[in-house]
Amino acid sequence: MSGVKKRLKINGNQNIININMPPLRDRKEDIVELATHFVRHYRKAFRKEIDFLPNNILDLLLQHDWPGNVRELENVIQRAVLMAKGNMITEQELVFDDGSRRKSRNDYFGEIVNSSPPLTLKDAVAKFESDVISHVLREVKGNVVEAAMQLDIGKTALYDKIKRFKISPKLLKSN
Repeated sequence: MSGVKKRLKINGNQNIININMPPLRDRKEDIVELATHFVRHYRKAFRKEIDFLPNNILDLLLQHDWPGNVRELENVIQRAVLMAKGNMITEQELVFDDGSRRKSRNDYFGEIVNSSPPLTLKDAVAKFESDVISHVLREVKGNVVEAAMQLDIGKTALYDKIKRFKISPKLLKSN
């Protein structure tokens, strides 16, 4: 069982207090409360009307091994809230960091932040925005009007972003 060691640094002195944090997989009782906190946070940030986490979603969260600990849980919830189409998160939106529904391999946000060469904040936001637009267009089979409605932006604004990010809705129709 590997935990996370936190070192408290006071006035430049290190190793005054070592706090051993057990991994999230060993603290399953914290998952529901953490997930609820992240849903509340990101529904405000993304202006979503997520009301609650259904039991089937909580079950999936509790079954997951969480190798990325709390940061991975936050990323999964953040992505799910962003992609949610209604007032609750469904299994459709609950994708773990490797793209699967149950296991985790990599961290999408970590990839953006830790890319080589490093991305500026502006470039990281642009990449994320481009990926979200491409994802939604793929889901609606290239229908720009439907994508604009799901993204809650104007059709003209979406066309501008499609042009800026060099996204081809026609190519996404067949995917």
